[in-house]
Amino acid sequence: MDKIIDKLKKLLALAERGEAGEARNARRILETELRKHGLTLEDLSSEVRKERIFPYKDTDERAIFIQVLVNVCGSKSEAFKSAGYNTKRKRLYVDLTDLEYVEILEKFEFFRRQYNKEKKRLLNDLAVAFLSKHRLYDKDPNEAKDSNPLSPEDIRRILKLGETLDDVHFYKALSQ
Repeated sequence: MDKIIDKLKKLLALAERGEAGEARNARRILETELRKHGLTLEDLSSEVRKERIFPYKDTDERAIFIQVLVNVCGSKSEAFKSAGYNTKRKRLYVDLTDLEYVEILEKFEFFRRQYNKEKKRLLNDLAVAFLSKHRLYDKDPNEAKDSNPLSPEDIRRILKLGETLDDVHFYKALSQ
């Protein structure tokens, strides 16, 4: 988002100081970008803070949000120190400027999506690694069909994951 804010500020400067055609084009692009991000010209220089509410689904998302907040504002910032959350309603409350809000919202959404994507892949890999590690295969290998063959990269990743799993062994109980 820093890049977006920098770009908007450069466009504003170009719109104010550029040559006639260049200035008009910069103003047009600036207005389009501001609309796209829900900002105004005043927002580019505004330091007014408003309480913003961010919903989250679980503790993982809350942790991601807190790290994004620290990344954007810093752990010593007033926004971070005064931030709070309600675990029952699963909401985070932070006083932010409009620019901070847009940047945090975009980063949070990006990293939340990426985390969920990687979590889903990791859980799938874990299931395959677990079954492989403990040799829970079909007794009749001729009947087994793998409808989803794994790439060499997938196999390496799953084997590495399997190495981290505990070595446990099942022993059949003796009957009387």
